Amino acid sequence: MKKKRILKSVVCLFATLVMVLSSIGSTYAADPSGLETVTLDEDALYNGIVVPEDWKYNTTIKSPYQYGDGTSPYLLSEADGGYAPDYINIDVGRQLFVDDFLIDSTTLSRYYYQAELMEEPLFTESNKYGKSAVLTGGGVFYDMEEKLYKMWYQAGFAGQMAYATSEDGIHWEFPVVRGGDGTNIVNRNAKDIAGSSVWLDYNAEDPAERYKMLVRRRDAVCKEEWEQSNNASWGDGTDYAADLYVSADGMRWIKKGQTGLMGDRSTFYYNELLDDWVFSIRYNAKNVQWQTISKWARTRAYHSGDTWLEAATWDWWKTGSDNNPIFWYKADNSDPYAPEVDEVPPHIYNLDAVAYESITLGLFQMWYGPDNSKLDEWPKITEIQAGYSRDGFYFERPVRGLGNALIPASREEGSWDYGYLSTTAGGVIVLDDEIRIYYSGMSGKGESAAGNLYQDAHAGGSIAYASLRRDGFASMDGTGELLTNKLTVTKDVKYLFVNANVKSGSLKAEILDANGNVLDGYSVDDCVAFTGNSCCTKLTWNGADDLSFLQNKGFRIRFVMENGELYSFWLSADPEGASGGAMAAGYAGEKDLNPDLTEQETTDDTTETNGSDDNKDGCKSAVGTLAAILP
Repeated sequence: MKKKRILKSVVCLFATLVMVLSSIGSTYAADPSGLETVTLDEDALYNGIVVPEDWKYNTTIKSPYQYGDGTSPYLLSEADGGYAPDYINIDVGRQLFVDDFLIDSTTLSRYYYQAELMEEPLFTESNKYGKSAVLTGGGVFYDMEEKLYKMWYQAGFAGQMAYATSEDGIHWEFPVVRGGDGTNIVNRNAKDIAGSSVWLDYNAEDPAERYKMLVRRRDAVCKEEWEQSNNASWGDGTDYAADLYVSADGMRWIKKGQTGLMGDRSTFYYNELLDDWVFSIRYNAKNVQWQTISKWARTRAYHSGDTWLEAATWDWWKTGSDNNPIFWYKADNSDPYAPEVDEVPPHIYNLDAVAYESITLGLFQMWYGPDNSKLDEWPKITEIQAGYSRDGFYFERPVRGLGNALIPASREEGSWDYGYLSTTAGGVIVLDDEIRIYYSGMSGKGESAAGNLYQDAHAGGSIAYASLRRDGFASMDGTGELLTNKLTVTKDVKYLFVNANVKSGSLKAEILDANGNVLDGYSVDDCVAFTGNSCCTKLTWNGADDLSFLQNKGFRIRFVMENGELYSFWLSADPEGASGGAMAAGYAGEKDLNPDLTEQETTDDTTETNGSDDNKDGCKSAVGTLAAILP
């Protein structure tokens, strides 16, 4: 796939202010020992955000975009009705420029990227079961303890759950499940699946529950069980309870309980950044915005808890209950129609999410049609759109519209990814220089057990991954400056790292106090310019690199770049740049995520910053293509 990136905005927030602060910094050299001490609110999230008390279940809190498009409250000041923090805590993870959260002012432009797609899928059938493979549920993880990729997928649309493993994430094996039917099918009791998730729980107190599974069936079994256990009638006939299972090995499963009622294509995930379990619930609600066209829409509801079972138990919009799901997301005014597919409004078909570095990455499955009444031989057109959240609830979705998604459908007859693109639980694997996002697509062409070819909207499922540069969802590009908002760090850190491509330019940084005065010895003039392309390189100032004096202090960073792309920055106590961030569904790279810093040297040849470096750390250049230019 050719390079494609999206110029979403020229983020000149306050370009004049940049020049003013530059002048101040040049005139006043601040003493690092005089930095202001910062004390964060004890209720602050990992990044300094303090959300309103009981905000999740406060009925006065608007759901994201409930009344049309808007801005996440953590990007707005208190005066503007938001809760942007006074100081952003950058303790955790790489700090990505996916929104304006980190930026006070800049003269650079922000680009968003589409992922690089595989021409051919990893596999189309299980080899042991003979049905097409789809990720309309299941999960993909890299087990960091066993050093093994693990995948749970559905053997055919609405089929049973199958299991596969891989040492490299590319070549897959299909182990026969002991005690099963001679195939790689797991949990034979889970049939006719219309929604599922599998999660590898590293924090499970009981080893027998290391793996967790949700199975939302379409048959009457779960309906009858739910009515018996709750001594209640069914309610909405389109909403079913789901079964919950646990496992010690991911292959043999024991039923644990049931969820509240949900629509199909409901999922769950664990947010490592918030230590929170979240159920992303399909809810066929009346779509107020499009009520003259459609009487209902696929939307999402939200329910969370400190434990998996707590998050899985809710009332079904019961009057007076404080345990109802929250109406969460629907398509809004910024989601354009796709008349080339159908004259219907777009829907949010599913929402998977996972913690990555310092953000919650949302993978929105956007549906553009055709309407079920028109569905014949070709798959529905769904694409994977990226969303980014700083508080785990409100997501920014900066790039909208058919064809502009992070992972677009080909819509080409005969292609494996014609449509019905779906992500899965976990699904995002981190390497040193690359991110892989596992997903499935459908061609509409299938093969029966007898070997006969046939055409069907739900046929021809295949599994692949899309790839991005590490942190490569967005970059700040061009020649200019970027001044951060006020920052702080509570950990004992020493080094400033960046992920940048300045093969034809240079990048420098300077440290300022909260008022914009440059610290003595840490100015742009003192900084050793970085030239090259690296996903992890350390910046220094005339041989100095120790920033431990920033602990519990307020400061800013100004980046000055010539002809480059800046993806992220972070502070680390590790001379090799371990970020301490969330690793999504597993880290499959070569570096040590938890190094013993007492045994490390204070210098690191692999992150030396002066001179030229064409491809430091093997970091791939930005991938993706330009889909739109939006002022």
